[in-house]
Amino acid sequence: MTENKITYPCPVCGEPLKFGISPYRTGEFYYCQCKRCGNFSFSDSLVGIPDFPKVRHLVSAWIRRQNKAGIKIPLIPPDNNDPSIVNWLNGLQYAGFPQTVPEKMDALLKAYAEIVHSDFNDIYNHQGVIDNYPWLISEAAAKSEDEIISINVYLLQMDYLQQDRPEYFSLTIKAWDRLNELSKFLSQSDSAFVAMWFDPCTEQYRKAVVSAISHCGYKPLIVDQRDFNGFIMDEVVSLIRQSKFLIADFTSRPENKDSDRHITGGVRGGVYWESGFAVGLGKPVIQTCEDNDEARERIHFDLQQYQTIFWKPSDLSESIKDPPIDNPNFAEKLTNRILSTLGRGTFKNLTNFLPSTVMSSQISKKND
Repeated sequence: MTENKITYPCPVCGEPLKFGISPYRTGEFYYCQCKRCGNFSFSDSLVGIPDFPKVRHLVSAWIRRQNKAGIKIPLIPPDNNDPSIVNWLNGLQYAGFPQTVPEKMDALLKAYAEIVHSDFNDIYNHQGVIDNYPWLISEAAAKSEDEIISINVYLLQMDYLQQDRPEYFSLTIKAWDRLNELSKFLSQSDSAFVAMWFDPCTEQYRKAVVSAISHCGYKPLIVDQRDFNGFIMDEVVSLIRQSKFLIADFTSRPENKDSDRHITGGVRGGVYWESGFAVGLGKPVIQTCEDNDEARERIHFDLQQYQTIFWKPSDLSESIKDPPIDNPNFAEKLTNRILSTLGRGTFKNLTNFLPSTVMSSQISKKND
């Protein structure tokens, strides 16, 4: 008589958990090992969310990204004290995961290159890929095994893959050329554009933001110092295009007119434009703002539905502790948001690092 073995489904992707072990509870969290998603923990707040099935593939891709970045057991949601887990789930669509077929094709090519280690080895074909490398589904943010198999057919038709034997295929020279192009692009994308108000009241904010971005392995781009030729906005557009994500600070003050009748303070129109441009490019935008009534009331209604990290001047320390503490300062909160949304970057900071700046110093007088 054969004993029936109980299999436990992953609460994220639904596939049987690794080793057939059920999620086990440690304190207030559950810990899971999934052969598709990876290792992660979750709280009760994840259970029963109506829209969760629509984004489960993105959550799976997020777990995979966190594990690859060295975060062994990421927590879902990243901030368990944040009641707006639905906003976090919806925000995953702006976290830079592959969404279109070409993006998923590129993601699969990069994953296959990791598998063969540039040795031109064969890769299992079709279903064999899924059986041997189930994490490929998360790597490409695919919704199912069938989607991976379909993308493989496209890769074969476009001569990125060649079928050597019925059970195997390999990467072509065309595929390696494509991977070389992607590596050049990615080497330029470990940067973060900071859209902010250039005012004495935000100087300490600047230092805290630079500390958080650098700590996460990204290069901060802050527009306010270096001279250059050409139009200002052309340079801004170029920098946003090459950045991996954007941090937008909506801190503001009531409007005033100076002696030359120039308006100062007020809503940060330039920050809204830059963040909107980044969203249009599909880049993640992390919102911040000073925690005072004047600034809060001036955040536009359309942005109030997105999570904003509010800060007080007393929270603006450059110190970042690992692992996170119970009462994190602003830089630690921002660090957690960057890592949970994008993972760790690969930019190597130099000793006595100074943030890259790319606009004439006179622009700061315009209170962008």
